[in-house]
Amino acid sequence: MRHQNKSILDQILLALMPFSKEGSDFIYHPEKFINQLELEKNKESNLNARTAAVAICRAKQKGYLREVETKNKEKTIRITPKGKMKIYKYLNETAMQWDGKWRILFFDIPEKHRSKRDSLRKKLKELGFKQYQISAWICPFDFTEELDVIIYELQIDKNVQYVIGDSVKGEDKLKSMFNLH
Repeated sequence: MRHQNKSILDQILLALMPFSKEGSDFIYHPEKFINQLELEKNKESNLNARTAAVAICRAKQKGYLREVETKNKEKTIRITPKGKMKIYKYLNETAMQWDGKWRILFFDIPEKHRSKRDSLRKKLKELGFKQYQISAWICPFDFTEELDVIIYELQIDKNVQYVIGDSVKGEDKLKSMFNLH
């Protein structure tokens, strides 16, 4: 795996992956996770807390990170599906290993909830899903957890179903679309 020429933003997103489920308080105390950057074999970087804080702010603006409130009313930052996808693309040769299964999401969201439907499409694209049919999207990678969060946040659980399957008609074309060999 190559770790050359990583931007500060890439370094930070990579360092945050272990915390992506729990979140952490690094936005207010960036020095707490600087050590994680060192674990990413990033010895050549002169990253400091101030540089990290600026990069985190930029990552929030780009939609890679978002601020959330915990049950204890504390503010924390979580990596978004868009942020995870950026990292997965960066680590393509290891993070995006295809397990041979296809994830197909079907939705039927009424016109009166068009904004939710549009938000869902946008988020699916950010995760790397491709439109298979008008209301059916497909992806070979496991984003089940992210899909559950998106569906919950948009309150569309009654309008969305997804299937995990071993084969799909026209699979060769799909493999080509996703650069699977």
